[in-house]
Amino acid sequence: MTQTLELTAAELELIENKRKQDILAEEAEKLKKEAKIQKESIEMETSILKEQKEANLQVLAATEYYNSLAKLNPKYKLIITEKETYRDIINYSADSKAPDRIIKRFDYKLSEAHITLEGTPYNINVRKHIVYKSWRSEDNGYKMELYGGGFYNERLLSNPKTLNKKIEDKLESIENKKVAEQKKASSLDTAYNNLVNKYPEATITKSTEWERNLYDRKVSGETINIITVTLLNKIKIKFKVYNDGTLGRKEVSYPFKNNFDLLDTLNNIIIPEVTN
Repeated sequence: MTQTLELTAAELELIENKRKQDILAEEAEKLKKEAKIQKESIEMETSILKEQKEANLQVLAATEYYNSLAKLNPKYKLIITEKETYRDIINYSADSKAPDRIIKRFDYKLSEAHITLEGTPYNINVRKHIVYKSWRSEDNGYKMELYGGGFYNERLLSNPKTLNKKIEDKLESIENKKVAEQKKASSLDTAYNNLVNKYPEATITKSTEWERNLYDRKVSGETINIITVTLLNKIKIKFKVYNDGTLGRKEVSYPFKNNFDLLDTLNNIIIPEVTN
């Protein structure tokens, strides 16, 4: 026999009230989540606008520096680039690969500018100069940072004339070094050819070696050109070749087994008198 359980009117009313409360709670939780997303969206949009404003200020500062530099040298070029980026509002309680982990995505663009000097490896970044002082930081505005072509970790500059002078000095130094190297190579060839013509039976070779600067406390020096002349009598003389083509004797070696033979040979050499 089947027994039917009948609920009282009061019990039915309680069940209905519970159902309504569950619906209200669900709606309240949904509204709470939507409010949270709206709040985070407003904060995200505000942050993005701030980031874009800073980027635009950087472009403006770079443009102003460029205008000043271009008056000093028309080969300066302003390069403005725009990149696409995004930010996400993330549901961190969801799995990292879950489709609902990213609640909302904000796509936006940022501009950036830097300056180059045409025909050279030099670049100029324009960035904020922030100085940190113990418990606080100090914003000194946008300044120029020179890098490339030997410039690295340079002091930030705000004067275009100072920066341009640094580049001009560097270019002049490179050109002077290039001319000196060409002159150095030419003087080596000239000295070598003169010796070959004067001593055709001798063995004459060209080489280089590193010479330390004895007047500098630091271990500094330079690569010098060397000509070594080996005469038929096996006497060998090594010369340093100066940039003007003159020779400086560095060392002489003699083919003797002992010093007495050397002294006897030197003793028999007749030195011609030099008249002024």
